[in-house]
Amino acid sequence: YIDPNWSAFGAYRTTKMRESTDRGVLGIRYRLPYLFRTTWSADTEGDARLDIEKELQITPRWALSANFQYDTNTDGEWGVALGYTWNREFGIVAHEHSDHGIGIGLSFQF
Repeated sequence: YIDPNWSAFGAYRTTKMRESTDRGVLGIRYRLPYLFRTTWSADTEGDARLDIEKELQITPRWALSANFQYDTNTDGEWGVALGYTWNREFGIVAHEHSDHGIGIGLSFQF
């Protein structure tokens, strides 16, 4: 955490996929105008990633979010989600992803 608009992170990403290897990740997060959230990161294998996300609270119970990810290893991916909040802790989410298709799930907020 640097200030309300900037933060930095470091992580170690593990995988069980045959073509991928475990790697370290360093990055920064920056909040753009209009509350777009961006994440810029690079890993120890030399791949870079850019994530851009925006969430819109349509009503007190309904929210719409969209994101785009560009990775030098896998190119671009996008997703759109619509969420409904039942109460303070639980909700339901429907999500469309460019690579994985449509999904529905429960959300837990804390």
